[in-house]
Amino acid sequence: MSLRLCRHFKQNGVPCGSPALRGQSLCYFHHRDQQYRLAFSRDRRRAEVCDWKLPPLHTMADIRAALQRVASELFAGRLDPDRAAPMLHALDLAAIPLRQGSRPPKRDP
Repeated sequence: MSLRLCRHFKQNGVPCGSPALRGQSLCYFHHRDQQYRLAFSRDRRRAEVCDWKLPPLHTMADIRAALQRVASELFAGRLDPDRAAPMLHALDLAAIPLRQGSRPPKRDP
């Protein structure tokens, strides 16, 4: 009985050496890692094609909803952090006048 070994090579060029999964060429760890990378790249490609729009930013509730949308897309891996940074900055800038307008005026003593 021959044992098939994982075909993954480590960064130093040494083969993994763990037993491969039945019917696969990789061990459990590297097969799972490969599936994760494929899913991540597929979601990222889908996000590049997907053109979703943020709601108009008139109130703090609108800004919170947009922030939640950006965060959920970012954490799900469908939004690149480099694309999310300008969106988050724009949301922060849009919230400044609303934050300043919602403060009660200062009273002079």
